[in-house]
Amino acid sequence: MALVSPTGDLVTVNASFCVMVGYDADVLQTMHIRDITHPDDVQNSLELMQSLGRPAA
Repeated sequence: MALVSPTGDLVTVNASFCVMVGYDADVLQTMHIRDITHPDDVQNSLELMQSLGRPAA
């Protein structure tokens, strides 16, 4: 599990998430979600993050 800020920074990660992505927690907490997202998925992920802050239509 990872807690990600509204801007995409990794705030808190658990041990299982570290194993899954192959980084230590201190390293992950200096990274942005795009740093661990497959390049083909970055644009979609960023658009989804931006939509989270929008009010429902």
